[in-house]
Amino acid sequence: MEQGSRDSRSPEICSNLTDEDLIDYLAKYTYGLPLPSGVISEVDPYKFKPWDLPGAVKLGRDSKLYFFSPLNGKNSKGKTERATEAGYWEITGEYQTISGPSEAKGTRSCTFLVP
Repeated sequence: MEQGSRDSRSPEICSNLTDEDLIDYLAKYTYGLPLPSGVISEVDPYKFKPWDLPGAVKLGRDSKLYFFSPLNGKNSKGKTERATEAGYWEITGEYQTISGPSEAKGTRSCTFLVP
């Protein structure tokens, strides 16, 4: 796909995004390039209770929530602030590498809310 072109896939197909798709969308988002409408929302998850997030973002057919969020500042210990009204978001497990055809494209981790 050419840089800056719109993704011609339908929202139904985009509901089942692969890790590689997500990295590609993140790269486009970071560089201000257009994304398909309604596939990935921009939301600040720290302003919502986890059970309210599905109403704020599009829920894919695979029952996963995909959204871009701002990175909050650092706390007094130098770690990214992930606190919400209902608890805090905790990253667990090891990062998994997302590979493209010829190189690593990014990483992913599991995140859940600790009340």
